[in-house]
Amino acid sequence: MKIDELAAAYGQMVQIRLLEERISTLYADGAIPGFVHTSPDPEACAVGALVHARGSDVITSTRRGRGHVAAKGMEPRRLLAEVIGKQAGACHGRGGPCTWPTPASGASVLGCRSPSALRTPFAVGTAVTWWCAFSAAAPSRPAPSTSPSTSQPFGGCPSE
Repeated sequence: MKIDELAAAYGQMVQIRLLEERISTLYADGAIPGFVHTSPDPEACAVGALVHARGSDVITSTRRGRGHVAAKGMEPRRLLAEVIGKQAGACHGRGGPCTWPTPASGASVLGCRSPSALRTPFAVGTAVTWWCAFSAAAPSRPAPSTSPSTSQPFGGCPSE
């Protein structure tokens, strides 16, 4: 990476850290409804994982996914408003501090999931569904009387 890219990544990490510290303070002051899983340390993981992501790339994350959402490009004001439950939030205050039912919220994050056991099936199911629906490389759907081809990844797209 070039020095300006490293500086931008570091700036993003600092911004995420400050945002998490602000959320922790607001939670302690009772300004955030419900419970908040703070995540003041993994901002380097979020930025590092997404530093080369394209805007069109879609991700999923954990219940502590605010850093990923911010690293993916959501404006900090919209993110904070969502955590507090305000209408100006990315999901109009309905997602709260742990869930991000996007990509409609603008960061191409297809939800943050908890418990842990749901993350992998959700991500794999989403990937297969999108691959079947939008990929030119996806196999054509087999006729209902035909078994899916085993030569295709995932055995081919399911029949309707």
